[in-house]
Amino acid sequence: MCKIVSEQVKLDLVRSGFVPKAEKSLWEPTKRLVWLDTFIDTENGFYKIPDNRINKTIHSIDDIISCLTGHVNTSTSWYSYIKLSESSIEQLQFWKLYISEVNVKHFSVDESCHSIIYSDASDTGFGGYIVETPQNIAHGMWVESERSNSSTWKELSAVKKVLLSLINIISGKKVKWFTDNQNDVSIVSKGSTKTILQNLALDIFSACLKYNVNIDIVWIPRTQNEKADFLSRIVDHDDWGISYYIFQLIESLWGPHEVDWFASDHNFKLLVFYSRFWNEKFFWY
Repeated sequence: MCKIVSEQVKLDLVRSGFVPKAEKSLWEPTKRLVWLDTFIDTENGFYKIPDNRINKTIHSIDDIISCLTGHVNTSTSWYSYIKLSESSIEQLQFWKLYISEVNVKHFSVDESCHSIIYSDASDTGFGGYIVETPQNIAHGMWVESERSNSSTWKELSAVKKVLLSLINIISGKKVKWFTDNQNDVSIVSKGSTKTILQNLALDIFSACLKYNVNIDIVWIPRTQNEKADFLSRIVDHDDWGISYYIFQLIESLWGPHEVDWFASDHNFKLLVFYSRFWNEKFFWY
């Protein structure tokens, strides 16, 4: 049937006075083809940028970084230059590293998930938890330098910190992630024009690729995020620790010690430590 339709279209074009260009025409039905520089595979249900174009992009990135030594032409004149910012170079390097990893896109979207996570941020800290295993809670407090940041920064940082805190549990899984901040959904999915937010988005994206975590982030009203909101507002007024000087003195007298008990991600003295909640340092070390 496809072949009959194809021949009829070709015949109609010729009768109308058009001359189809042979090298750009494919009249035999096929399940795989390159169209508008996109490789389409209808048998396996995916499309991607052809490998030769990916390689060309990577080579162009190398040219920009090395051959042009951090400079690129402006759009106003081919004879004038601007210096690429450090952030721009970092993003070029990011795409060089990951563009092949995210190339394939499937026609259908699998809505199923292995885990459900809620996260939230407040003026004092952040919190999040896994629905299936509610004892797996991530929580932390903002340091003094972070408290003045915008609410969007705090909410996006909450996603990043909860993700990195629970990464060993959700590694290799598809996760439905709920947040009550609409900016989070947009930035995690598409990035941001603001450098500080874009860097957070890249950190989230990189961690998901590295640990094979597939996040589907969804906005919900604040009224449906009460537990994560409660967790983000926990303030441990007794969270204190000894100074490094005293610790080194104790270490010299009775060390070496191996485990730091009753610590947190900002006052631990040893790389292995116990904390009340999951946090970044607990996993990354």
